[in-house]
Amino acid sequence: GTGDSQASSTSQRSGTPFSSMAYLLGEKVEDVMCNTTKGVTGLYDYIGDSWCCLFSHPGDYTPVGTTELGEMARLAPQFDSRGTKVIALSCDHLANHQGWIQDVKAATGFDVNFPIIADPGRDTAAQLKMIKMEHRGADTRGLPRTVRAVLIIGPDKKVKASMQYPLSVGVNFFEILRLLDALQVSSAESVHTPVNWVKSQDVIVSPDMPTDAALEKPTFQQGLRIIDLPSRKEYLRITPDPTTAADEEEEAAAEA
Repeated sequence: GTGDSQASSTSQRSGTPFSSMAYLLGEKVEDVMCNTTKGVTGLYDYIGDSWCCLFSHPGDYTPVGTTELGEMARLAPQFDSRGTKVIALSCDHLANHQGWIQDVKAATGFDVNFPIIADPGRDTAAQLKMIKMEHRGADTRGLPRTVRAVLIIGPDKKVKASMQYPLSVGVNFFEILRLLDALQVSSAESVHTPVNWVKSQDVIVSPDMPTDAALEKPTFQQGLRIIDLPSRKEYLRITPDPTTAADEEEEAAAEA
């Protein structure tokens, strides 16, 4: 059908096939060259040794996207404090991005200081697996739009988490920040985070860590509590957030 033929179309500029297959967790993202509002950069060069939050928009001058850019601009210091670089992608031209940034400032009061990738031909979106293939998502030129995709990328350039939202629903960046906190504590220590966890709350000792070994680790010197369960299995072991103690030590050292 018509939708199928459009969905399987190819970018005329580079020959990159459109693909709806999203990145799998742990998969390494492609080192794409990005033409952005802050200049041309390779994605790996931009990320460096940091974490990265990469999020996409279906196009410029969109109402939901305008609120998202404004909110991300407002929360930029929160991402900076987590060692996380932010970069957006929108399937439009660089000149339109610059005009849209002015609208975002007028609508939300915040300057967009992070780069926005220009991708009118959908080449970068296809390489980053952010293309929505449904015919209804196509713009007036018949090219598919990106969904509202969010990728959390680690310093090793691997996908640590991914989320997709429909065009009608804006991203919850508070959840993205919570997710970043959880990913960073679990990647640094042998812990998992329980339901609805937020930074400074208790965490769970990883099932891969035996209790005897855990008690010997400095990470768990604040205490380890084993929940008594009917099964008598000691798999639910609670301990204070180890990053909270580290933060308190840094603050004490700074005040000394």
